[in-house]
Amino acid sequence: MSKPPVAYAMTAARWLALAMLSAALPALACTPAPLLSGVAAREAKQVFVFQLTASRLAAPPEEVEGTVYGEIRVLKVLRGNAAISPKMRFYTGVCAGTRLDTGHYYVAFVPDARPGWWASQGSVIHLGASPPLEGDADMAEVRKVLDGRIALEHTSLIAGRDFVASGWPPPPPLPLPSKAAKPIKPCMK
Repeated sequence: MSKPPVAYAMTAARWLALAMLSAALPALACTPAPLLSGVAAREAKQVFVFQLTASRLAAPPEEVEGTVYGEIRVLKVLRGNAAISPKMRFYTGVCAGTRLDTGHYYVAFVPDARPGWWASQGSVIHLGASPPLEGDADMAEVRKVLDGRIALEHTSLIAGRDFVASGWPPPPPLPLPSKAAKPIKPCMK
C-alpha cells in the first residue's frame, strides 16, 4: 500500500519549512581565530610581559557581547620602544574566545599596543599565575623565539598559547569574602 498524495505533500512541506528555517537562523558554527605562530611572534614589533590586573565585562551595546575591558601592568619590554597602553580588550565569547585570567602573567606579541589594543589567542601567551623571573625556562624560550633560534611550535610555550585559546567558558569569579568567615590564626607560637 502506498502513501496517499496528501502524505507526500505534507512531507515535502516539512522539508521545505525545515530548509527555510535553517536558512533564517544564524550559523552556529564559527571559524576559529588563528593561533599565534612562530613567524608572527618573531615579526611582532612590540613584545612585552604583563600582568592582567583588572577586568570587567563590557555591556552591549557598548561593545559586542563577550568583550572584556582589561587593565595591565607591564613588567618587562622585550622588543619595541613605543608606549604601551595599560588599557586593553579581549573577547571571551563562545566562538574564538580568549581566556585571560585576572592576576595572571602573559607575554604579548603585537604590532602596537595603543589604548584599547586587542589581546587574543593570536597575540598572547599565558606564562602562569606566578610572576616570571628573568632566568625562567619560559622567558629563555621567549627570547629564543624572538631571536629565531627556535620555532614557537617546538617550545613548551605552546601550552600557554593553548591556555589562552581555551577561551570558553571564562573562569568563575573569585568568591566574595563571607561576613561570617573567621580570620585564620597563624600556626606560629
